[in-house]
Amino acid sequence: RAAANAVLDKLLPPGFIDGVREKGEHLIDRLQKLQQRWPEHITEVRGKGLIVGAVTSQPAADYLAAFRQRDILVATAGADVVRFLPPLVVERDRIDEAVDVFDEILRQGV
Repeated sequence: RAAANAVLDKLLPPGFIDGVREKGEHLIDRLQKLQQRWPEHITEVRGKGLIVGAVTSQPAADYLAAFRQRDILVATAGADVVRFLPPLVVERDRIDEAVDVFDEILRQGV
């Protein structure tokens, strides 16, 4: 394990892992706020780092096409989980854009 950490220390810029952690917390926070706004559609937000899922009250597949039409790539994780898995180098404004798109999709009643 120490050897793996030493390799990562050489390959990754300083603060990279902390930045990933911060962006993951931001994504979870934004989705939890969306859950508070739409509790009838989002029943739970769960995940760690930048692997985050929103448990939905209708099939998650129903949301995929709406996201794709807006150039946001999401996946499902089971029948009722919309999974967000942005790249580790994602910018915070792209996270905000994805959550804003989800808000718009929910508002339109997909």
